[in-house]
Amino acid sequence: MGSQLSVQAILNGRVAQRGDNLTVSLELVEARNGNQLWGKQYHRKLTDLVVLQSEIAHDVSEKLRWRLTGTEQQRLTKRGTENAEAYQAYLKGLYYWYKYPAPGYEKSREYFQ
Repeated sequence: MGSQLSVQAILNGRVAQRGDNLTVSLELVEARNGNQLWGKQYHRKLTDLVVLQSEIAHDVSEKLRWRLTGTEQQRLTKRGTENAEAYQAYLKGLYYWYKYPAPGYEKSREYFQ
């Protein structure tokens, strides 16, 4: 699969939510042989979702040994909102936006509003 995508590594993940608790499990694997390069579990409150996204981006980029420019580092840490509830509504809106057929569009509009 890695050769089809022209990538050296693939990031796999699972997200589980129980009440206000969120668990994100990630693993970075070598595309050519499937060997795990890195793995980590994050346990956070749902209200920390925005901060968690930045933490994951930082951790993964560090494990890939990227040499980021100042602009790229700023892009990694840039947040669209500090409001976790607004961010969740946005993510749900995206989910329904990409569902087919059209009823998903109506549902997505509700979340975007």
